[in-house]
Amino acid sequence: MSRHVDDIKNMLFDEPDFDSDNNDDEIKSKTVRRKQRKKLQKQLEEKKKPSVETIAFRDPSKKKKILNKSNTSSPVSQQNENVEFDLEKARFDVHKFGIKGFEKSKYEDARVALAVNLGARPPKRKFINYRELIEQNRAKKAKEKEEEENARLLGDIFHKSPNNKQKSKQKRIGEGDVGLMRFSSVGKFQGGVLKLTDKDISKVKNKSGSSHNRKRLGRKR
Repeated sequence: MSRHVDDIKNMLFDEPDFDSDNNDDEIKSKTVRRKQRKKLQKQLEEKKKPSVETIAFRDPSKKKKILNKSNTSSPVSQQNENVEFDLEKARFDVHKFGIKGFEKSKYEDARVALAVNLGARPPKRKFINYRELIEQNRAKKAKEKEEEENARLLGDIFHKSPNNKQKSKQKRIGEGDVGLMRFSSVGKFQGGVLKLTDKDISKVKNKSGSSHNRKRLGRKR
């Protein structure tokens, strides 16, 4: 009812004055204004109306199946993921801690290797001129030969061969009165003194007695 009354009022106010001197221009302007007012009123009414709500329908049976699958597989899978993650993290921490004890040159190489293992791109190799490479190899070989010769000389001085030691011992035992004794192979020499046990003495006596008997038999013949 109130809307109807408002429309009537608008019609009354916008009603053209036919008795006035202005002709068709005034009538057209009033009609245009009337149309604009109506459009504005419609827009206001549409804004006041509640917006349309959208509702998404989901099948409850499918929803239950998804929930059951997630409940059954979640604890085992989560435990496995946690274990794998912990092992990788521990391995990384140990490797990282071990790198810190290296020298500067080795530390950089180990750090690059660790980054490559984690997925980084390996660095490009440094290119060297062919002549420079040949000179480096020659210097390296010469240095290795010098080290080998020095090691050999030091070995000859400080580390004599065991065969020479045995020969020197044999000469020492063979020389002198002690070396010419029959029982030189019996007992042990300690500090230039031959030490004999009771068994060694009995062996020497037996040997001397047997040799004396042989000599007698030879004379009788």
